[in-house]
Amino acid sequence: MNPEITIKVEQYLKHVEKLVKTILGENLVSLVVFGSFVRGELSKSSDIDILIAVKDRIHPSVAELMRKLYALEQ
Repeated sequence: MNPEITIKVEQYLKHVEKLVKTILGENLVSLVVFGSFVRGELSKSSDIDILIAVKDRIHPSVAELMRKLYALEQ
């Protein structure tokens, strides 16, 4: 795996983690990264797989806010 790509992905994941914690607060149970990045098989065309587990169902407005934030990151 390209070290430069790895560093960028790690920075991105820290940013995502901060945003998710800010938005979900105590409702956040865990944030899990899986897929090619974790397996060490990440390439420039790979996506980043993230699972966000919450305690309680989130309000639709929070889900919409998270979608909008995600879109800004693209």
